[in-house]
Amino acid sequence: METKPTPKKVVSTTPKTVKPTPKVESKTTKKEVSSTPKTVKPTPKVEPKTTKKEVSSTPKTVKPTPKVEPKPVKNDTVTQSAVKPTPKPLKPIKKDELVDAPLEVRAIAKTQRIAPRKARLVIDLIRGQNVDKAKAILMFTPKAASPIILKTLNSAISNAVNNFKMKEESLYVKTCFVGEGMTMKRMRPRAKGSGAPIMKRTSHITIILDTRDKE
Repeated sequence: METKPTPKKVVSTTPKTVKPTPKVESKTTKKEVSSTPKTVKPTPKVEPKTTKKEVSSTPKTVKPTPKVEPKPVKNDTVTQSAVKPTPKPLKPIKKDELVDAPLEVRAIAKTQRIAPRKARLVIDLIRGQNVDKAKAILMFTPKAASPIILKTLNSAISNAVNNFKMKEESLYVKTCFVGEGMTMKRMRPRAKGSGAPIMKRTSHITIILDTRDKE
């Protein structure tokens, strides 16, 4: 086999031109000192501040405070109903002052076991009658309220004679009335397990006596 010859490198005879490298000035870290001297300004003196207040030699004149008078309240805003008069204290009543007062003799029988409707039928018979005639009417009236009202009348007569020193012959029945008292409720059994109420009523009997003026 044939061997190929290796090619030889051609060396040029002309010299290479080398470019001159530029000179780099080295940076100096130190500051350039100028030949001209600097002018230094004088520092102003600072005076120390005094915390205490300067006391003036001249005395201060104190102004007198003016007196403020209270403003009067207008009566237009206050209504008459809002202002209530203060009540006067009650004077105790003496026994001598009770002599001239009109005397009223009464007797009251409370919570009597009779209905007011039945008692009013009897008490209307003796209104305005003399005491003796009223007793006779009650003794001969066949009603259940007659003995109850007769006891009340005898109590009023004894009050007038013993307590007020009145004469029995001059007495008459001035006012008499029957008021309704409490009602006791009871039950009565009725058909089919039901119940009916029973109303047991009571009465307050009042008799007032007075003297009849003799002509």
